[in-house]
Amino acid sequence: MQFTFALFTAAALLTPVYSTGLKLESCTTSQQAAVEAAVQRAASLSKAAADAAINGDASIFEEYFRTTDTASRKEVAARYEAIANEASNLSSGNVTYNCGNGLKQSECGGGRGTLAYAVSGNNKIVNCPDWYKIVPAISNCGGTDQGLAMIHELSHMADVYSPPTQDFAYKYNALVELPKDQAILNADTYNLYAGAIDLDCQKGESKQVELPDWMMDEIRKANQ
Repeated sequence: MQFTFALFTAAALLTPVYSTGLKLESCTTSQQAAVEAAVQRAASLSKAAADAAINGDASIFEEYFRTTDTASRKEVAARYEAIANEASNLSSGNVTYNCGNGLKQSECGGGRGTLAYAVSGNNKIVNCPDWYKIVPAISNCGGTDQGLAMIHELSHMADVYSPPTQDFAYKYNALVELPKDQAILNADTYNLYAGAIDLDCQKGESKQVELPDWMMDEIRKANQ
């Protein structure tokens, strides 16, 4: 599943609007509400993950980040803290959230399940149509929701925390095979670890997750 897409399309080039302080652009009322809730959730989840990275179960940290050394735990915690600060600061933050109103899924990686993409040089996160299909909050280990997807994208932002993350692997079965140096710089690892902490997932509990039927259908059609 691809979250990050390199191009910034013309659909995103609209005048920013401001509601409760969050920097938003190209949003309908319902999209605005969904994005605001997701950013608030990203802040809360990141704060909890930052604490767990330092003080939580070392075996769960190792499951995702492939190490338990103190320096790595501090590094991961610092990134989560930076994400939480960005998502909490609203109008004083660096990032603008583009709701992708009018954007077609084909402009988001060819309809291959892309949820959103980061434009790090412009400090923008752009939502794709499929982002609105996922749940606001997951209830099963290993899944992705709207707030967790925001953590993924915020981790890509150099102005939030440097060096920014990359996309070495997506989803549990692939990311737990990464070496340590890549794991601590892998965006989807921050997504899944935060979700695991939120749901108090036990080691290995996330590996059985399945993609939603609608996403599998899109991937199959794109590969035909």
